[in-house]
Amino acid sequence: MINLLWSSLRNPFGNALWRTKNTGFYPIILSFFAVIMPQTRGVFGAVSEGGSKASVPEQGVPETKVSAPRSGAPQMQRKSPLIFEDPWIRETAPGQKNAALYGKVRNVSTQPVTVRGLFVAGASHAEFHQSLVDSSGVSVMRPLAATALAPGKTLDLTPGGNHGMIMGLQAPYKRDQKIVGKIILKDGAEVKFEATVRP
Repeated sequence: MINLLWSSLRNPFGNALWRTKNTGFYPIILSFFAVIMPQTRGVFGAVSEGGSKASVPEQGVPETKVSAPRSGAPQMQRKSPLIFEDPWIRETAPGQKNAALYGKVRNVSTQPVTVRGLFVAGASHAEFHQSLVDSSGVSVMRPLAATALAPGKTLDLTPGGNHGMIMGLQAPYKRDQKIVGKIILKDGAEVKFEATVRP
């Protein structure tokens, strides 16, 4: 019987069955293949209708995940070269369209810094002005040209002297109100501040 089974495996399937057709081992061979073949399908994988081996997913293989680079990582911010000390704005009366900004703008960096412009919330525009007396003895105000501050130097904004001129007010500035603004530098950088409205 063992020799017959070995012959069946070595020779083509049809010839083995033909030789064992008239023997008593024919039912035994059919039972053998009926038991073995379903088990071999689980070992070698399922076969598709087209005859090709279907892929069998691997079990117990951990999935590898690739971490994407974080796009929201904190960026280093450049330290402001200027500080605006004690900024304040004079309180305005109803209907008044202009106001003045005062304080001390100090260069705390080690390089010269040029002040180019000014923005103040609640106004159509703002700029730095200088107050001076002309040849006829009359006090006048003129726009202050771009001002270069050497390291450690201060631009004083005081009543009767240099100041920030705020024009085109949309509403009166009231006492204790907080007004935000920014100083614009020559290189495009901005120094933000918050000024308090005083009488």
